[in-house]
Amino acid sequence: MLKHVDPSYCGFIDETPKFSPALYLENLYFRNCRFFKRIHESITSLSKLVTLNLEGCETLEKLPINFFMLKSLEVLNLSGSKTLEEIPDLSASSNLKKLCLRECNRLRIIYDSTGPSLDKLVTLDLKGCENLKKLPSNSLVLNSLEFLNLSRCIDLEEIPDLSTASKLKELYLKESYRLRIIHDLLNSLEFLNLRMLPII
Repeated sequence: MLKHVDPSYCGFIDETPKFSPALYLENLYFRNCRFFKRIHESITSLSKLVTLNLEGCETLEKLPINFFMLKSLEVLNLSGSKTLEEIPDLSASSNLKKLCLRECNRLRIIYDSTGPSLDKLVTLDLKGCENLKKLPSNSLVLNSLEFLNLSRCIDLEEIPDLSTASKLKELYLKESYRLRIIHDLLNSLEFLNLRMLPII
């Protein structure tokens, strides 16, 4: 039974195939498919999908609107998707443990409704999201978060209250030049990078 598909580094691929609901795929990798633009909406039929890795798909423009229906998803990596401006509502992705959006230069929006669904999230990497202006605030629940990278989020002015992130060990804020507000930090922190910030 096919569970793993990896056509990474295939320069000619510009979209995923149409997926059958009969598939039991758990891991799907399209890393560094540089002309990749589109994910077929049928991906939401992959009810067993655990990992979706699209790192380095520079021309990926958007995800299917009903993408949030992937309830089994634990790892989502969209790092390097330089034309991606928003990610869909992930409010039903209650098993998500790792969300990587590093170097998504045009990313502007992470919906507030996503916040409550992130209580199992361990890693959140937003390094280099230069146009991201804010994160979900009052709705953010990060009970399991251990690693948070907001370095080079140069439009970000405030990080949300992290009082629920009692397991947070590493926090990176390097070169987030407009950052003005940092709420009380946690005793659980083992590493804090504030290099080149106009605060402190």
